[in-house]
Amino acid sequence: QILGAAAAKLAGRPVRVRLSRASMHRLVGGRTQTQQRVALGAGADGKLTALLHHGYATKPKHSICDEGFSLTGRSLYASGSFDIVQHHVDLDLVANSFMRAPGEAPGTFAIECAMDE
Repeated sequence: QILGAAAAKLAGRPVRVRLSRASMHRLVGGRTQTQQRVALGAGADGKLTALLHHGYATKPKHSICDEGFSLTGRSLYASGSFDIVQHHVDLDLVANSFMRAPGEAPGTFAIECAMDE
């Protein structure tokens, strides 16, 4: 909407804004990009003994909101040991914006995929 208003002001007349799906995400932001590594260890009885969750999340330099994707590991499963590390990398990006699920969703997805394997 703001893009349309700015374009109309420059053109001096009403304009129609039509964006591709990719352009829309570049313009309004989206979920934070993450790179994650999950490793699980279990005993012969199938009980989880170790959970490793390491990862990086990108963040615009001007953003104050870090996406805590690694927060759910300790609360989802009981394990003998946890190794959870999350780093944030400041980049020149469009700010991430609100999505349908909280910030933990990408991390939960990674852990559940590892559990399924």
